[in-house]
This record gives sequence, C-alpha cells and structure tokens, in this order.
Amino acid sequence: MDAPRRHTSSEILLWVLIGVYFAASLADKIHPNAAFGVTFVVVSFVFALIHGRQRYGMREILVFLAICLVVSFSLENTSIVTGFPFGHYVYAAVPGPRLYRVPVLIALAYFGSGYLSWVVANVLLGKVDVRPRSSVARLALPIAAAFIMVMWDVGMDPYSSTVQRLWNWQDGGGFFGVPLSNFLGWFLTVFVFYELFALYRSWRHRAARGVAGRTHWFQATVLYVLVGMSQVYGYLLQRSDKLVSVAGRTWSTSDIRETSVVVFLFTMLFVGFLASVRILQDG
Repeated sequence: MDAPRRHTSSEILLWVLIGVYFAASLADKIHPNAAFGVTFVVVSFVFALIHGRQRYGMREILVFLAICLVVSFSLENTSIVTGFPFGHYVYAAVPGPRLYRVPVLIALAYFGSGYLSWVVANVLLGKVDVRPRSSVARLALPIAAAFIMVMWDVGMDPYSSTVQRLWNWQDGGGFFGVPLSNFLGWFLTVFVFYELFALYRSWRHRAARGVAGRTHWFQATVLYVLVGMSQVYGYLLQRSDKLVSVAGRTWSTSDIRETSVVVFLFTMLFVGFLASVRILQDG
C-alpha cells in the first residue's frame, strides 16, 4: 500500500530531468551531436537513482545499479569476443571511456532504461514489489520487465547501428542489419539482472517503501515513453537517404525510421498507455 507522504523537492527535480531528456533527445534529431546523446543517457541514469531511492532506498537502488553494471559489462564484453549472447559486433562511434571493449555510456543506458522498464512492469502487475517473496515478484516481474525493456531495443537498434553506426554488426542481420541474436541476447541480459535483483529483494524480505499519489508512477511511465519517442522525432525531422551496412546490404534510412515508429507506437506507447490506465485505477 502506498504511504501518505510526499517527496515534493524530488518530484520537481524529476520533472526537470524529464524536460531536459525531452529537449536533448529532440535537439539530437534536429542537429545530431554526441553531446546530446551523452546528455539523455546521463539524465535517465540520474533519474533512475533519484526515483529508485524513493521506492527502494539508496542501498537497494545501488544494489540494482551494481548488478546491472556487472551483468551488462560481462555479457557485452563476452559477446564482442565470442559472439554470445548478442552476436558478433564492435562499438564504433559511442563516445567516452570503455571498460575493456564496452563504452561506459552503454552500461549507464542499461541502468536508466532498465530501471524505467522495471517500474512500468511493476505498475502493470499491481506493484508486486511490496511482496518480494511472492512468485510474481520473483519471476513474473523480471520476465515482464525484460520484455518491456527489449521493446526499446527493437525500435532503437536498427537506427543506432545501421544509420548512426554507433556499433557495427559484423555479419549483418535481417532486421535492417540487426540479427535476431541481438534481441535474444538483450532479453537474456536484462532478465538476468532483473532476476538477480528480485532474488536479492526476496532474500532481504523487505517491502518497498510507500510513495504518495500517482506522480511517482506517472513520472517513470512518461520518461519510458519519451525514450521511445526519439524515433518519432527522427522520422519527422530527418531526411531520407540510402546507405550500405558494414555487411554490404543497402538500406533506406526512411524505411528504418518508419519501422522504428511502427515498433514504438504498438509496443512502448501501448505499454505506457496500459500503465497510465493502471495508475489512474489504483489512485
């Protein structure tokens, strides 16, 4: 049950972060610049820390962060070297320092978007994190969150890899240059860190903190939807062109952008709608 208390200053800061995210992601499509990309990754990371502290406390959200970083860095580096679980690829134009072969920004993006997906899944399942030892909290929540997280990658990866070439798929793939193994690898990776967090919470047997009103839940839902909205900005604002992937296949950028919008509308936006209805029903 949500407790009758408020986090006024935190709520204002979170709305400011949402506004900054929206501005940076829109500006990145009008005048593409690596600085904008870094901005919205960092903003979602900070949002997740603040928002997560409200619900779980600082200790638990830092555990979530640690698990996410260890799992994502480990499996990404493993895949770059061996091809498992994502396939064979290399990072090319992602700015910033790297841990072995994986840019730090990638792990920060896992945490920011991963946390948002976890919250949205929790809303859809009726805030089951208040019963951490229930089978729904220990298994159904990680599975639902993994599907919701991968929805973002389905819409984002073809544009990021084939058009922006932030990373290159060495053998190509059928989904605008992206292989099926990538999405299966994403599901495995995010499920593993969600499941480990769920098991940690079950072991501690500590109910999530109460938060007052609907704002807390709407904020995470709004930002989750905005993460996918960037594909719409690109479709509306950027010009069409032809390009050749690293694997030698020719693609139309307008086809990629339009497909990304279709994916967003019927996955992330729909999930955001369902979560919003659930928030209004629960009060």
